Amino acid sequence: MITLEDIEKFSGKWILIIGDEIVNCSYSLEEMLKEAEEYPPEEVAIAKIPPKPFIPR
Repeated sequence: MITLEDIEKFSGKWILIIGDEIVNCSYSLEEMLKEAEEYPPEEVAIAKIPPKPFIPR
């Protein structure tokens, strides 16, 4: 499960999820797809965490 803390930590990045665990992250989808090939397809999920909105101060 992705937590609010994960969303903050991985904002704007692609994440590679095996089971319920985030095993890697990158700004490059190609990198995540390449790494995903190392795992059984039924165990892999790739998701994009939306970037944090810019709030001017």
